[in-house]
Amino acid sequence: MLRFRLTSEGQRMSDYLEWMFGENLKALIDEHVDWKDESLESLDNPELSKGIEGAFEGPSVRMATVFHRVRIDDHNSRPSRRNALGDIYVASKGKSVRAIVTPDCDLVVRKGKAKVKQLLTMGGELRPFDQDSTSSDHLIFRNGKPYSLKWNPKDLLTFPIDGSGSLKEDPTYNHSGTLRPLYAQEMQRQPISDLGRVGLAVPPMMGVDVAINKWVRVKSDSGTSFQKLKIDADNIATVLLERGEAKNGHIVLLRRPFVHTLLDTLENFDQDTLKNDDKVRLSEFLKERNKESLLNGFIA
Repeated sequence: MLRFRLTSEGQRMSDYLEWMFGENLKALIDEHVDWKDESLESLDNPELSKGIEGAFEGPSVRMATVFHRVRIDDHNSRPSRRNALGDIYVASKGKSVRAIVTPDCDLVVRKGKAKVKQLLTMGGELRPFDQDSTSSDHLIFRNGKPYSLKWNPKDLLTFPIDGSGSLKEDPTYNHSGTLRPLYAQEMQRQPISDLGRVGLAVPPMMGVDVAINKWVRVKSDSGTSFQKLKIDADNIATVLLERGEAKNGHIVLLRRPFVHTLLDTLENFDQDTLKNDDKVRLSEFLKERNKESLLNGFIA
């Protein structure tokens, strides 16, 4: 009965056995291991970590290989016979990567064909582990070297499922394994979440009022110290919060009376109390173009 069902679904018995044995092994371990045993619970004791040195001999390629094997099926012993959710294609030149995000149920071949004629793929890139913003959560080995996969949920392309123009026939890409189901679904959620989010073309303006003070660095017996400027004006500023990660900073808007009082105070400030380099900075700050920037709002 099971064999007939697998055949009708276009699935291999070996794939089914791999899944069944793997899941049963996890269940057997859970059933036979006493997780409440003192020797196991003590592994989470933070006191045990205090004597461990921060220095180590370097990353373990063997452990990295283990984690790669957990996440990715390389199909070394059993080549894939069909397209699957999580199939990874790496460019033969460069670091470009594409992964299939079409649901697996649409890719099962029934009566000689799949439900879909086009594969939806998401783009990404291979990044060295010493690069900023890399993550060990997306480990992949390529030509014996570990890389981090950086996905771009906005980079979506379709390819024919088979034949001319398909990823299998594209000489610029090589099939580099398949993400195992848990990690394939995690990857698939990225473009789905990005496409499904409610995004406004012009977001509502979010402003936060904060109290501000102004200080000037002056010469002192110890070298320099800071002198607070007395400004008889409303010292409240409004911070306009930038979208996303705020890589360009937030805009700070000062009250008009405060700005004019601040400029008058700085123009009449005794510059002899400043060091030479601070005199230069103050002169530059008081130039007309910088005054205009201050009135229009500055980045912080």
